[in-house]
Amino acid sequence: MVVPLWLRFAFAGVLVMSMAAAFWGRPPRRRPQPTTWRRLAGAAAACYGAGCGALLFDEPALSAALVGAGVETLSVAAWLGRAMGDDGEGEGGGGDDGDDPTDRDPGTPGDGWNPQDDQAFWDYVSRKRDREPIAG
Repeated sequence: MVVPLWLRFAFAGVLVMSMAAAFWGRPPRRRPQPTTWRRLAGAAAACYGAGCGALLFDEPALSAALVGAGVETLSVAAWLGRAMGDDGEGEGGGGDDGDDPTDRDPGTPGDGWNPQDDQAFWDYVSRKRDREPIAG
């Protein structure tokens, strides 16, 4: 089966646009169920495996279609994954409300970093260095 060149470019364009939308488009409004992610990842792996099998049986068009379906499935999974930080109130993922306790950027709200605490720590360390060791 021969696929026309214009159709190949159309499929490639759809793949690129869907991947761009998955990573840079607006995140979903609600958080998906964890099983949804697992099922999508499993379906994508099945598509990739079937595509590799089709290629072994000398079916390049079918292989390309199956791998393309796997790419689309993973694009949907990536897009849904952007809502994982959502609190379920419809704002979608990607919003930064500043209360992430794992935030490692010093000085941002909510990470517990306080400049006075930092200074107190280094003062304590310098006092400990200035003491003479206890002879034992």
